[in-house]
Amino acid sequence: MLNVSALSATEINIKVNGLVCEFCAVTIEKSFKKLPKVSNINIDLEAKNVQIILAEKQHISDQEITDIIINNGYAVVEIIRENDETK
Repeated sequence: MLNVSALSATEINIKVNGLVCEFCAVTIEKSFKKLPKVSNINIDLEAKNVQIILAEKQHISDQEITDIIINNGYAVVEIIRENDETK
C-alpha cells in the first residue's frame, strides 16, 4: 500500500510548537537545508510556521519532517501539504 504522506509535494507547511526566536528559526533552517531534496525554506516566527519547498520530483515523509523538528527540540503541531500530486 502506498503511503500518501511520503508522496511528493511542492510546498509543505509545518506548524511548530516552541518556535519563538531567531535562534529557533536558524536551527531548523540549517537542518532542512542539509537535505538536497529541499530547495527552499521559509520560517515565520509569528505564525510558528516552517514552509519547505521541495526540489522537483523530490519526496519527504511526514515522519522524516517530524524527526528533524523533534531532534532540534521542537514539536510538530500540524503538517499541511500544498500542491500534492495525489490531489
